[in-house]
Amino acid sequence: SSQPRRSNGGGRPPQQRKRRKKKSSGGGAVIAFLLGFVVLVIGIGYFVGLILTNGAFLPNTTINGVDVSKMTLAEATQVLETTTDEMNIEITKRDGTVILIPYSSFDYGDNIAQLVQQTYSGINRKLWFKSLFSSTDYVVKPETSYDQNKLIQELDSIVWGTTEPQNAFITRTDSGFEIVDATNGDKVKYDVLKPYLLDQISKGNMKINISDVDCYYTAEIQREDLEDKLQFYERVGNINIKIDFDYTQEELTIDDFGTWLTFDENGNYTVNKDEVAQYVGYLADTYDTYGKARKFHATIQGDIYVDQGPQGTYGWLIDQEKTTEKLTQMLEEGTSGTIDPIYATRLDKYGNVFFTYKSIESARSAESDIGDTYIEVDLTNQTIWYYYKGELKFETDQVVSGLASNPKRKTPEGVYEILDKKSPYYMNGDGYSDVYCKYFIRVSYEGIGFHDLSRSSYGGEIYLTNGSHGCLNMKKAEVEKLYDLVQGGTPVIMYY
Repeated sequence: SSQPRRSNGGGRPPQQRKRRKKKSSGGGAVIAFLLGFVVLVIGIGYFVGLILTNGAFLPNTTINGVDVSKMTLAEATQVLETTTDEMNIEITKRDGTVILIPYSSFDYGDNIAQLVQQTYSGINRKLWFKSLFSSTDYVVKPETSYDQNKLIQELDSIVWGTTEPQNAFITRTDSGFEIVDATNGDKVKYDVLKPYLLDQISKGNMKINISDVDCYYTAEIQREDLEDKLQFYERVGNINIKIDFDYTQEELTIDDFGTWLTFDENGNYTVNKDEVAQYVGYLADTYDTYGKARKFHATIQGDIYVDQGPQGTYGWLIDQEKTTEKLTQMLEEGTSGTIDPIYATRLDKYGNVFFTYKSIESARSAESDIGDTYIEVDLTNQTIWYYYKGELKFETDQVVSGLASNPKRKTPEGVYEILDKKSPYYMNGDGYSDVYCKYFIRVSYEGIGFHDLSRSSYGGEIYLTNGSHGCLNMKKAEVEKLYDLVQGGTPVIMYY
């Protein structure tokens, strides 16, 4: 009989189980070896990386946005100093011009090297491997130092601009009127610009565009400000009035009277008469000569000034009221043309004009209204001269003027003109009447004139004690010569 077999736990021979166990033990050793090798490699790699990154910034590192990866401290410091210190402040003007202010001119400096050193010293190199997979971004804020007084001196010395802005304006063209645009110029408001620049520099901004601040002078009148005025010019801009003053003319254009007109909603306009009157007042101040002292070159006394005198009639005097009315009417009607001012007049007791304050046109100039044809009377030297176109035609010292010791009879100095000539003539005055003379040359409406009168002597100092009633007494033969030589309107200058 057969014996039953003992189970071996799986029906496998014992030798097979032994061989499997040996095989499993060998695989674990391999794994262990491999793990150990990996750890060794990693360890070696870590220490190699530690060695390689020592003395430099870690990979993927920036300072203020500047890549300093793998740079030494010296290299990173140089890069950062180059980036933040451009050696000049750069100030850009509106036209693109760049003004450079060297840092050295105002002792500029910063502590960027110290901050880079601090950043470098703070690196945790034990975790150097993290830098392979992520970036480290440092932000440092350098502290700057500089001499502000020197900086201000540099700013003050700069010529920021010299060209003034030009307002837009309306100009006349062949086809009408058009607007010329304003121009900016380059002149700045330095009291605005200066504090702005100092503030920007104090904040470390070394590249400044001054167009970012409202510091430029701008034209006060722009194109859009003139659109309505252009329409106005197109309506009345062609009115042109010239006022003739014999030796020159004044021109009245839209540029002068533009502000005198007011338009209503229907496009009709009215003229401000007060504005016209002011303009006429300017004309009177400029061109009136009546009532003003004249500079005169006297034959004996040299350069003197002669007042108009209480009875003097010579000169030009605008009737401002009537001239204002005339100009106002022309503007209201839109009339152009050349006109004479309306000059003032004297009326007789019946209201009739018998004299106009308008003298010899040919004698008038910018320098004088007497010209080179005139009678000169030196009352101190009791001498009369008559010059015609600058040439002496008559002279006498045989004259007796008004009694100097009596204000009512003293001949008043002044600038007269020949009003009329009479031959014969009967004189009437205070204390005398119907006194006959052969020749009378009137120079004032109060009765002063040149006339013949028989006397025992003439000239010298007779006028001081035995003078006339105001007229110029002359020998008959001599007043006859003067009578024949002179014409009405001739200036007569009398002075002491």
